[in-house]
Amino acid sequence: MKRLLFGTLLIIFGGLNYVSAQDIYTPTLDSTPKKHSPSKKFVLSKDYPKQPVHNGAYPWQNINFKDTSQSEKYLRTVLAYFLKDNATSNDFRLPPNQNKWFHAPSMFWQNRNTEDPKRPPYPNGREFFQGLTRERNSDAGEIYPKLNRSFQNWAVGFYNNVGAYTIEKAWELGKPSVQSNISFNPNTVAAKLLFTEATPAEVPYLQNTLKWTANIHKGISDNRKRKPTDMYLLQLDLAIKDSYSPTGWVFGTFVYHKNTNAQSKAWYDHLLCVGVAWGGDEKSQFITQNFREIKAAFNKNDTRTWRLGMIADEPATKDKLLNGPVDDYKSSCLQCHAKAKTGSHTLDYSLQLDFGIKWWKSAQKQSGKLNPINSNHHPWTTWTLIGIASCFSFVLMGLKINRK
Repeated sequence: MKRLLFGTLLIIFGGLNYVSAQDIYTPTLDSTPKKHSPSKKFVLSKDYPKQPVHNGAYPWQNINFKDTSQSEKYLRTVLAYFLKDNATSNDFRLPPNQNKWFHAPSMFWQNRNTEDPKRPPYPNGREFFQGLTRERNSDAGEIYPKLNRSFQNWAVGFYNNVGAYTIEKAWELGKPSVQSNISFNPNTVAAKLLFTEATPAEVPYLQNTLKWTANIHKGISDNRKRKPTDMYLLQLDLAIKDSYSPTGWVFGTFVYHKNTNAQSKAWYDHLLCVGVAWGGDEKSQFITQNFREIKAAFNKNDTRTWRLGMIADEPATKDKLLNGPVDDYKSSCLQCHAKAKTGSHTLDYSLQLDFGIKWWKSAQKQSGKLNPINSNHHPWTTWTLIGIASCFSFVLMGLKINRK
């Protein structure tokens, strides 16, 4: 009987494949189909600093981002800082012993929406190849004129070690520990790579961009199953905590365009600077002329393409504020991130903290258990099969004993 009970327990714990809601450092719930297993799967960089980080001077500190003749230089200097540590290989995988760049935890959830049970589950947790999470879709015409269908976009973010210290404090002891307003330290840098399923054949300016494979949803509205899909870098966002900014932050956006530095073979040399913003109005930003010219050419055929943002509910600001092609044009970079909060406490423009804490709280309401994401393959684990075999063999043994 004890052996039968042991086998039954193996079935239960192996087959359910649960992940505890307490385990915020789980890299992904996305099950890995054997035929698509990558040689390297996504690994969460989570050895966050326990003490404030002081790295000395930073190369952008002496560049005046408010001077429009230097705004792009400021942003490209931060971009070079990010790429120096991460673009040595095109997969941006972080070695386990590095201490410069980190991922945000608690971005893997696949659980019911307890805030509104009538709505579908949060389906957007990290996929297993690169740790991407689902972003806003691009509607027809938004990323290229006259495209007649919508596309999924997925992204992955990084914090430098200065910002990772604050991430550690916000998740102390493996659960949200936000007791007051969060404040990141100066020179925190956050970077986000955004990929689209739209192909270079459909969007010609994406030719030779960075290509990854990601396990994304099977369709725009089919978010319960996933499939490996080629994804193409469309946008790269940066956020810098800078004490000279009236909001405390400087946001910047790049979009890949093959004609930017066209002679270069490095994908990152083709990043076109969209602009820089340090406040919520037109006077507190800089949009580059190169972006405006390409946008104007696109808009002759389709005014939906590369729309800039607007102040919410203020049509007069439509198509004027800094945004990237993937972003919601009914808002702007700063407005969107300014909404980050948990309860009555602000999260200092960090939407990764916002979403991570929201999903963690939702999981807690579900008794701390989460179902694995369906990757269109059989869910039984190795331990499940062992458990079944064990039970079957013990039952046969029992039958033999009874016959005797």
